[in-house]
Amino acid sequence: MTNLLIPADMVGVLRIPDVAVSTGEHGGVWCDRTWGRWRWSRRYVVRLPYDTAAAARLRKRAVLTRFNAVFGAGYILVVAWDLFRPDRSRWSFPWPLAMLAGLVVLSFLGDRWNAAPIPSRTGRGDLYLPGLPPAVAQLWLECNPRVRAVDRKPTYRRWPPWAYIAGAVLCVVIAFGLLEWLFSGADVPVEILFVLPALALTALSLAYLALPTGHRRLSDDS
Repeated sequence: MTNLLIPADMVGVLRIPDVAVSTGEHGGVWCDRTWGRWRWSRRYVVRLPYDTAAAARLRKRAVLTRFNAVFGAGYILVVAWDLFRPDRSRWSFPWPLAMLAGLVVLSFLGDRWNAAPIPSRTGRGDLYLPGLPPAVAQLWLECNPRVRAVDRKPTYRRWPPWAYIAGAVLCVVIAFGLLEWLFSGADVPVEILFVLPALALTALSLAYLALPTGHRRLSDDS
């Protein structure tokens, strides 16, 4: 399989062969694919041909994405009301937990109804299209000279490694401080139980971003 890297400024003028990017068959079904950072973003959309089975899954996923946006907004409202309502008595039914479980189920269905290749946006804003059949990728390269075949998705770091390391260490220090407070016997808000996992995940993410990267900016003369 071949991965393609497409400059952001040529996404709107791509010459896309009428060949399914999923299987290589001719006369695919054209589907809108979001390649922005958010699933429901309409700013970054590219229209790609898929085989019939993949297109059917993507149609289901498009409907699910719209429902997921509404359901996610409802979940945020329920959690906000649970945290800030004047009456702190317990709910007769655990709505926040039930809606969180619903979001997990919707996310699982969204992944199940996805179809490869899945376009995405690199840190520099270019379009990355992975896993095309070699014959299809060759057609893309012939029709679009500025498109490049790459071995992996380019990575990009906005800040130097020491900044990410410092952020990870800060998260660890804050987490240990909260743990000490949690086991001190004092009256601790229950929200701390949600903050601690978030700090741990943030520290791991920042530590990962501090790793060396071999990113090369895609340019006209590369």
